[in-house]
Amino acid sequence: QKGTISLNETVLDWENQEYKTRIGYLPEFPFYYPHLSVMEMMRLTGGLRRVPKELLEERIHYLLERFDLHSYRNLSMDELSQGTKKRVALSSTLLHKPDILILDEPTNGLDPDQVIIVRDTLREYSEQGGLVLLSTHILGLAEKLADHVGIVRSGRLLFAGEPSGDLESLYLAHRLEA
Repeated sequence: QKGTISLNETVLDWENQEYKTRIGYLPEFPFYYPHLSVMEMMRLTGGLRRVPKELLEERIHYLLERFDLHSYRNLSMDELSQGTKKRVALSSTLLHKPDILILDEPTNGLDPDQVIIVRDTLREYSEQGGLVLLSTHILGLAEKLADHVGIVRSGRLLFAGEPSGDLESLYLAHRLEA
């Protein structure tokens, strides 16, 4: 399925670099260069996202602390567990302080402590005015973060709006519609 994303009634053109600076995207299986260290990977990402050099190191160190990654900073990406790679990828996604985060299963592979860090970080991001578009099958995570939800099944949008009550009940009420 294909579609478009509009921001303030303007359809985003993915070739236009201006919009790329406003959006952070984390796929379910993020790309990384296996032989780069965590620091090198984050510096590369920050450079590609045009983070000013005078701010880049400060943001990297903040995010390393935030995501409990400081002890991994000199390890190569291929030495890391899947969950640690995911935290590095999410940290890198936040480096340029995007207005919008598009996240596909950001907590897959994370242990409960790491899920709490990610959840709290996303909540703070949202409270500071950022928009989070989150795709997840973990209803509890969506319930704790979302003020609007969409239920998609077999490529069809079955529900969109503010949830009333718990998400599991909402999901069960719509699951047979696909």
